[in-house]
Amino acid sequence: MSEAKHYYWIDLLRFIAAFLVMLAHYRGMFFVEFGLLPESQQTIITQIFYLVTRFGEEPVLVFFVLSGFLVGGNSIHKILNNTIDVKSYFIDRFVRIFLPLFASSVLVILISLFLGYSIHYSDIVGSFFSLQGVFTNCDYNPVLWSLAYEVWFYILMGCIMYLCKRNQSYKIIAFIALTLCLFMLIELKPLYLLVWFIGAFAFLLPSSTFKYRSVVIVGLLLMLPVSFVLSQLTSASRSIEMGSLWFLNRDFTSLFLAVIASLLVHFVISVKPSSRIAIKIDRVGTRLAKFSYTLYLTHYPLMNLFSYFGLPKSKVLSLESISYYVFELLVGLLVAYLIYLLSEKHTNAVKYYIRTKMSSQFTKIKV
Repeated sequence: MSEAKHYYWIDLLRFIAAFLVMLAHYRGMFFVEFGLLPESQQTIITQIFYLVTRFGEEPVLVFFVLSGFLVGGNSIHKILNNTIDVKSYFIDRFVRIFLPLFASSVLVILISLFLGYSIHYSDIVGSFFSLQGVFTNCDYNPVLWSLAYEVWFYILMGCIMYLCKRNQSYKIIAFIALTLCLFMLIELKPLYLLVWFIGAFAFLLPSSTFKYRSVVIVGLLLMLPVSFVLSQLTSASRSIEMGSLWFLNRDFTSLFLAVIASLLVHFVISVKPSSRIAIKIDRVGTRLAKFSYTLYLTHYPLMNLFSYFGLPKSKVLSLESISYYVFELLVGLLVAYLIYLLSEKHTNAVKYYIRTKMSSQFTKIKV
C-alpha cells in the first residue's frame, strides 16, 4: 500500500476544526445562553469563552476547504496530467466515508436502545445513501448534515474524472450520476460546492516560496479568526445587527472564510517544521487527526447519555461547571478514540482488501 503524501500542518487543522465543533455542541448543551448568566459573570473573559465555543458551522466550512484541497485539487491535478484511476478513487472515498459512519450509526443505535428512545431506521439508512437534508432527516445525529455534502462532492468529482478519462464505456451512466449529484447539491446548498472548489483550486496554485511568505502566513492566521467572527455576525443567531453593512451577508462571509482558509492551507503546507517543538506539534497533530472524523461523527450522540446520567445544564460559570464541561469533553475524546481503534484505524487495510478482491475477481473473469 502506498503512503499518502504528508502535508505539513493540515492534520492539526483537521483536528482543531473537529474539536471546535465538539466544543460548540457541548457548551450549547451544558451551559445556558450568555444572556441568562448572572450579570456579575457577563465579563470579557466569559464573552471570550462563549465566543470560542460558539463556532459550529465555521469549522465545517474549513472541513469543506480541506476536503476540496486534498481530494478535489488532487483529482483535478490527475485529470490535467492524465493519471486518473477512477476505481481506486471510489474505493478510497467509499471506505473513508462509510467505515466510521457505520461505527457511529452502531453507537447511535446502542445508545438509543439503552435509553429507550425510538429509532428511525429509515433516517439511518437514508444517511448511508446521503439523502439527509433532502429526503430524510438526521435528527438522531445532526452533524451528518455536512456528510451529505461530502459524499455528493466526491461522487461529482468521480463522475468528472470518469468522463475525462479516454476510451471509457458507460459514459451515459456517469453523466446521469453527475446530473443526480448536481440535483442533490442544488437541493441542499450550492454555495458549499463553491467552497469545496475554492479549496480545490488552492491546491493547483504554484508552490509558494517567495521572500515574504511568513508575513503572508501570519496575516492569514490573523484573518482566519476574523473571518470566523464575521461569519457569526451574519448567522441567524447573531446578537449584533450589521446595520448599513448590507454586503456582509451569510454567503459573502462564508466565501470570505473559504478563501482565507484555502490560502492559509496553500501557504502553510510549504513550511516544513524545523525546530524540535514544531516537529513535535506537527506529529501530535497527525496523531490527533487520525480520529478527528470519528470524533466529529460520535461526539453528538453521547450528549444524550450525559443528560441521562444527570450531568447538569449549568447556569453559572464556576470551577464545578467547568470541571463538568472538561469531563464531558474528555469522555467524548476517549469514546471517539476507542471507536476509531475498532473502525477508522483499519481504513487502509479495508481498502487493500477490497482492491485485492476486485483484482482477483477481474483476473478470473479475464481467464
